[in-house]
Amino acid sequence: DPTVRVRPQSFKRCIANLVGNATRHGDHVVVLGDHSDGHLTVIVDDAVIRKLHDPDALTEGSYSYREGTVHLWCPRGGDPSAHETGVLAYDRQRLVVVQGDWLILDGVMARFSTGAGIAVTGRHCEVRNSEVKWSAGDGLRFYKPASNGRAVNNVVHDNFCANFARGARNSGWGYGLGTGAEVPDCEFIGNRSYRNSGEGLGCYNQSHSTLMRNNTVYDNWSVNIYIDSAADCLVDGNMVYNTGRVPEPNLRRSRPVGIMCADEVYRGGPYLKGLTVINNIVVSCQRGFSFSRWQSAMEGSVLKDSLIANNTLADNDVGISLAETLESTLIANNIVLQTNGKPCVNAPNGDVGAVNPQWRNNVFFGVEPGSFLWPKQALTFDEWLKTARNVAGCVWKDPKFLVGEGFEPRNYRLRRDSVCSDAGARVDGVGHDAAGTPRPRGKAIDIGAFEFAP
Repeated sequence: DPTVRVRPQSFKRCIANLVGNATRHGDHVVVLGDHSDGHLTVIVDDAVIRKLHDPDALTEGSYSYREGTVHLWCPRGGDPSAHETGVLAYDRQRLVVVQGDWLILDGVMARFSTGAGIAVTGRHCEVRNSEVKWSAGDGLRFYKPASNGRAVNNVVHDNFCANFARGARNSGWGYGLGTGAEVPDCEFIGNRSYRNSGEGLGCYNQSHSTLMRNNTVYDNWSVNIYIDSAADCLVDGNMVYNTGRVPEPNLRRSRPVGIMCADEVYRGGPYLKGLTVINNIVVSCQRGFSFSRWQSAMEGSVLKDSLIANNTLADNDVGISLAETLESTLIANNIVLQTNGKPCVNAPNGDVGAVNPQWRNNVFFGVEPGSFLWPKQALTFDEWLKTARNVAGCVWKDPKFLVGEGFEPRNYRLRRDSVCSDAGARVDGVGHDAAGTPRPRGKAIDIGAFEFAP
């Protein structure tokens, strides 16, 4: 059988951290070996750890070792001798810390951190072309007093392992890639963030004016892209999806939310307003776009002065989910395709109490009836048109994509005969598409994430 040896000093430190303070919840030792279905022996300090209920096969699960417990998480399967194996305790010790201002971190590999993999606290710093994986805490994150940070072309995956196994922790979780509280004016461009045991990419609690552009974010546990209690953020041209892979037996969620915004409870809030979500492609997630009342959301929270436009939302469990009130928010030029028979829109409060929400020139298509979940009723598209307020130019027609399925952005480009061509409403602030092509190319802007390209 394959054998993996772990340095005794590292393991002793982890066990001490795990069992030395019973009042700390959520501390886990995670042995990361990519092996989920065969026999694997892990030898620590010259003693073999044994599974609590099945000592014959050391696979994913919990194991006893002297006075401690080891949690073995094998996310990818395969031969462990061909992959990395590490031992982690969540003691929040950061592996790489960037403290100075105007610094660039380029081409770094950070792995097996007991806290964040890369933590930036300096102002005007950039992390680029780096990889962060197997951290017990966040992957790559900007922390106060940082501001004006940039993360460009990084790969961030399999982080926040302390949330074993994706849902066992009682004290929350973090990001693969994102900001801490009160870290404004950061940019995340061209990164890939996946399989993190929390959010994939996000900002929260007054991290205002965050830019998230042209990132690929998928298969994260909670939410792929999350904007929490932050103002004036721009989410533009990201590819967001869920492959449907659910390997962990303790997984509490079947799939992540695609793009979500909310106002969780922070002092002085609510802060969420001025959100711009444009040109994104969201496929096969729990919800395509969601304004959510997450847990104990801030009283008085509304989606205010925001723009949700020219997104392509395909075969999510719900296309657009609106749990709270909208105020002066425009939802325009989006494609919501639901060939899976799931609802296009779920708005349990409907537009009761809403102040000037606008639905303009959206294309919906799926399986009727019941595609629009409005207060206490499931409506067809025609019924929704008669019930909802301030709706214009919306249609129920097949958008006719080149492919219309899968996880490549080009699959969601329009065919020449698409009803979406030259059919969009004029919207300030949408001057390009997901590929950076200027809008419009024809008589009017095209609906969806892409302008038609012959």
